[in-house]
Formats: sequence, C-alpha cells, structure tokens
Amino acid sequence: MIVSNRLRIVYQPVPKNACTTIKTMVFHADAGRPFDIAAQSSAPDGHIHHIYPTMPADPAKLVRYDRYDMIVVLRDPLERFISGYRNRIATYRDILHTTRARPDAAKMLEEAGLPAVPDINTFAARLPFYMRVCGTTAHHFRPQAAYVSAALPLAGRPRRMEDLPEIAALLSERAGFEIPLPKLQTAGNTLPVDPLTEANLATLRRFYAADWDLLAQG
Repeated sequence: MIVSNRLRIVYQPVPKNACTTIKTMVFHADAGRPFDIAAQSSAPDGHIHHIYPTMPADPAKLVRYDRYDMIVVLRDPLERFISGYRNRIATYRDILHTTRARPDAAKMLEEAGLPAVPDINTFAARLPFYMRVCGTTAHHFRPQAAYVSAALPLAGRPRRMEDLPEIAALLSERAGFEIPLPKLQTAGNTLPVDPLTEANLATLRRFYAADWDLLAQG
C-alpha cells in the first residue's frame, strides 16, 4: 500500500497490473521529480519496488485513509497470467535463477521431473508447485484478490489497464503539473507462446476464480 499524504491518494499495487508504471508516476507526482535510480541509494538494483514494495492491503492501515482517493487496478486474469509468463518465466527466467541460487529448489524440480524454464502449458498445469519452488513466481502469480480484497471497499470504481491515462490525469491534477504515462516492464510482451489447452484454461479459471468475481463486481 502506497500512501501520498500530499496528494491524498492511496495506491494498492498488484504485480503485473502496470504496478511499475503506476509506482513511477506516483513517485514523480509525490516527490516533484521523475524517478532517477542514480539518486536513490535505497534502490541499488534499479527497481522502484525497493522504495514502494508490493504487499497485500492491510485493513488496519486502510481505515486511516478513508477520505483519500484509492487507486486499484484490476486485470483480466488470463491476460495477466500470459503477460506474467512471457515477462517473468520465459524472458527473465525467475525459476531458473532460483534453482541456480538454491539447491533445494533445483532438487524439487528434479524430483518432480519439471523444467526450470517451462512452456506455458506445463507452467499452467503445475502453477501452485512452481509458486512453491520460486518465491518471485509466487509474488507475481498470486491472485489479484490476495492483494486488493481489503482495499476494494474504499476504492470506489476499480480501474482497468485501459484506464492508465485516467490515473495519470488524476496524479497530474493533484501534483499541479503533468505526469507523463511511461510504459515499463515490457520485456517479452511480443514473445510468441503456444495456446493454452482447454484443460489448463479450466485449471486457471479455478485458480483465479476470486479474481473473476472481483471483475464481475467492478
């Protein structure tokens, strides 16, 4: 949960829902300057996520800001899953890097007979297992509901991915100057992937059932 008292805004980020883009805009609006990694000693690896970590919404903290505007972005769960696969699994290879750093993770995959860089259908079929192997995978593929359920009662109308210009306009209005809309975390966006099988589509619909419920309510 990211709070700007100056802007009177609370933003609840969700991985793979444009959170890098929105965090960058919130920083710009709140600090009065664009995010510059060279000037941020607290983010040595270049990620704004070191300044604004992504954590599930905390109900105890949320009640303090019930008069602030709450920003929550929801995304079609299948679209989010495919985007996450392209970016985190096929391009950044998070699971492979985890197995190289942690022998126990490598052993888990070996015993299961699973690859560290799975194709999308193998990944979908064994998603909970891969999330146990790799914490970064768990972080990015956890259902959206796990991050935002507590925040939605205060959010009014949840935004969608196509509403990013609206968020930029709100931040610009509160900041008193224009906040440009960057497009970040695009690695792997055009990577071709096989179609998901009907069995795996059904698996993902069950796994992300709470997310479809949120979209229906919004």
